[in-house]
Amino acid sequence: FDEHGEMFMINTVIGHLFHIVPNARYQRMYGAHFNPHLYQLIDQTADHFHWDVSEEHWAAGRNGEISDSTDQAGGGHAHTGLMIYQGNQWPKEFHNQLFTANFHGRRINSDSIHRSGNSYVAHHGKDYFKSADPWFRGIELIYGRSGEVYLADWSDIGECHENDGIHRTSGRIFKITYGDSTPSIRLNITESTVDQLIENLSHPNEWVVRKSRRRLQELIAKEIKPSSLAPLAFEFDEPILKNHPWIQKFEKAFQLASNNKTKLRIMWAYYSCFPGQESWLLQRLSDSNEHLRAWAVRLLTDGRITISESGLERILQTAKLDESGLVRLYLASSIPRFAPDFGHRLTAVLAKKSQDSNDRVQPKLIWFGYEPIVNLIPHLAVDLAFDSKIPLLSQNIARRLTFNIQSGPKIVDKLTAQLQSQKPEKIRSILLG
Repeated sequence: FDEHGEMFMINTVIGHLFHIVPNARYQRMYGAHFNPHLYQLIDQTADHFHWDVSEEHWAAGRNGEISDSTDQAGGGHAHTGLMIYQGNQWPKEFHNQLFTANFHGRRINSDSIHRSGNSYVAHHGKDYFKSADPWFRGIELIYGRSGEVYLADWSDIGECHENDGIHRTSGRIFKITYGDSTPSIRLNITESTVDQLIENLSHPNEWVVRKSRRRLQELIAKEIKPSSLAPLAFEFDEPILKNHPWIQKFEKAFQLASNNKTKLRIMWAYYSCFPGQESWLLQRLSDSNEHLRAWAVRLLTDGRITISESGLERILQTAKLDESGLVRLYLASSIPRFAPDFGHRLTAVLAKKSQDSNDRVQPKLIWFGYEPIVNLIPHLAVDLAFDSKIPLLSQNIARRLTFNIQSGPKIVDKLTAQLQSQKPEKIRSILLG
């Protein structure tokens, strides 16, 4: 996860990095997806590969020999482990940078991640920590309580498919620090007060933040259900929670936070302990920062809040007026969370955003959410196909409806009948479908 709580996943062979969004469907290395009506899948987030795709097959280098061009590109197709550094021991230029172990290249690749369109793009960075040891097989990185980084090395001459034997007792762990590696003052999180734990949410090391958030969850869990460590099954309308003193603490800390990163951390901790704060989250939809608004959408639609009718209308208003592509991305991601009638209404609003028509992710993500709805309300789907300003969505609706031509020919008749009054570009999208 990066500093805004965006999730990234490392991969091998077809591309090494994906930005993970709920309800998205991603490119597969081989085979068909279980749902044949997805039609297009989302490809990788990185704008580069770590091997010479113009000259070599992806499997080149598995024998331990790497060409000069692949060495320059990053070392090979295989990646294991992923860390987005949010510690406070390495220099600032490393903060929020992505690091992954390149298995055959015997090194650590780095990427920088940037907002692009409605999602992200990753650019190739420097290759760090190269090893001359042929046994080096880096498999995971993680930063610790003082910002130091630990690198796990399988330490083996084999490779991932184990076709030439495997050593199970030769692993190593490296500790990577910068400059003075003296540990910072240790915090006793287990014995910290609630006020101290909330104050820790602004700590420069994300390790401390996550442990403090976890401790807050444990404390509220013990207060409600002493036998539980995870407050996932609570009834949040219980009297003990309606005017709980922590609520004011969280909201005051949010108001006093000096930056948006700290506000996000407080928001996550608040929701982890008290997810039933619909009105407070709805207010966040008016925040000036797109990440706070995007997370308000994500938490409102996470399934732990029964959204009121006024809340649903506020979500539609956000879909109509919000200028952030990231906010619209998560609105599209939330479509399956709603009943089909509201899912259709939300899709119809997002489909009118012509600025998203050529986005790398948004048209596909809208379709992934709307596809299960099409056959439930086919007549409304036909109208949406012609009203949409996103050609791929119009094309996919037509394709999905026409798939049922033998069992539902009348809806295809309605679809084709409306073609006569349409502009050429709309006709093309429908006919392609």
